[in-house]
Amino acid sequence: MSTPDPARARTLEPMPRTSAAAEPLLHDVDLHGLLIGTASAAAQIEGGDENNDWLDWARVPGNIADGSTPLRATDHWNRWRADNDLMASLGLPIARLGVEWARIEPRPGEFDHAVLDRYREEIADLRDKGIRPLVTLHHFVNPRWFAAGGGFTAKHSAAAYLRYAETTVRALDDLVDEWVTLNEPNVYATQAHMFRSGPPGNKSWRDTMAVLRNTAVSHIRGYELIHGIQGDRAKVGIAHHARAFAPRNPRNPLHRGLARVNRHLFQDIVADAHLAGKFHPLLGGAKMGRGLPSGRHHDFLGLNYYSRTAVDKLDDGTFVGAPVNDLGWEIYPEGLVECARDLHDRFGGPVWITENGTCDLGDPVPGGRGSSGSDSSSSGSSNSGSNGGHGDGGVAKHSCSVAEYANPEAAAADRRLESFRPRFILEHLRAIAESDVPIERYYHWCFVDNWEWADGEEPRFGIVHLDYATQERTLKPSGRMLAELAEAGRITPELHERYTVGRRYPIADENTDPNVRAGATDGAAS
Repeated sequence: MSTPDPARARTLEPMPRTSAAAEPLLHDVDLHGLLIGTASAAAQIEGGDENNDWLDWARVPGNIADGSTPLRATDHWNRWRADNDLMASLGLPIARLGVEWARIEPRPGEFDHAVLDRYREEIADLRDKGIRPLVTLHHFVNPRWFAAGGGFTAKHSAAAYLRYAETTVRALDDLVDEWVTLNEPNVYATQAHMFRSGPPGNKSWRDTMAVLRNTAVSHIRGYELIHGIQGDRAKVGIAHHARAFAPRNPRNPLHRGLARVNRHLFQDIVADAHLAGKFHPLLGGAKMGRGLPSGRHHDFLGLNYYSRTAVDKLDDGTFVGAPVNDLGWEIYPEGLVECARDLHDRFGGPVWITENGTCDLGDPVPGGRGSSGSDSSSSGSSNSGSNGGHGDGGVAKHSCSVAEYANPEAAAADRRLESFRPRFILEHLRAIAESDVPIERYYHWCFVDNWEWADGEEPRFGIVHLDYATQERTLKPSGRMLAELAEAGRITPELHERYTVGRRYPIADENTDPNVRAGATDGAAS
């Protein structure tokens, strides 16, 4: 089990909630058939895998903000039945989940079919419960042997990835026909080879560009490979990370220019290469496209969106006075639609929000700090999920009053303890509903609080609270709200009143820096 090292752990504290309060909603907001679910990544929840590069990286002192490693995580590898039961109880129709390359192919060309059978069992159970799986094949983490050979900087990397992808897709063929080939190639490349916030942690422009070339080739050939196996029933894409870049001072030509450069380098050339096979000269130019299949290389446009960046240099920044989360990331719902519209206009096709979420340390915590805004009209209840012989001891599912979490007077007196996650979700869903962009799905990041890369165990993104010491799960008010939304298909004034009215966000000041509060500099939760 991984436990934080107190000698080098930093404590992430909630920020005071001082923004204007959310106001009442005066009319229903129809979600127009939007499918709502949650997203997760294998390495961030499973625990127990000792064969990957992120575990090696996390064991180096100073690499993870709280000193934790992914070896513990949420122990989903052993508790998946109860997690599936809890998810099914919410009535969410879709779920994005990952399979772990390091588990499936522990040595080059050697595949662990017991692991594939285990994934089959989990995914079949989801389908039996009426939950449609979207499966991610690569989410930042590499087998140790692949990393030792250079990872995606190596010329042979696409061939190795495709060997793994083919074996996995064939093994899950009858259960899965919706695939994310790669999660956030731009974040993966920059955290590993520019910001040094992930393995191997070198600073090399050449390596960054090599990774993006090779992930693009891997996706394009992977797209063709999956369709070759599954035909037209397959839906394949990437999960592209995008943010809204804005000049800190719109009247400053340098700031305007840097905002365009940031967006172009971090997002646009990456999307062009992966989705359209158009390689910018920085990525090798037209010669990289020779021999690759032509045409469109996506069936949906996967978008991971979290925040807006205030630009006055080639780095992250936050506008003073803007609402932010507990990691200092700006909360800017309009940016989700801006980024979705840009992808749709440039590449065509439906948009799936493959990740959107926020770090909220004020969500109610059993027996600890809590929220004054949870639904006090709900009656307390609990039941246990089946452990299915996996020794997980069940998962508590609560419909909670404030008193079940914490002293309500103390919570009300401390603005830091007010939960804003429900407001965050509703404001982003409303932005989607009121836009003209064909957004079909919304996967909230994440289901259970999980291990957040360089930030470790401290950030809280889940709609289900995790006690890492006991592995007990407790549904948060935001989880109840998502269940109600999925059932109703609309945001009603009553639901908005129950979960959102009066809630406040933290506000950024001159000292708010997402690169200081967060252990990672990429600005992405996933």
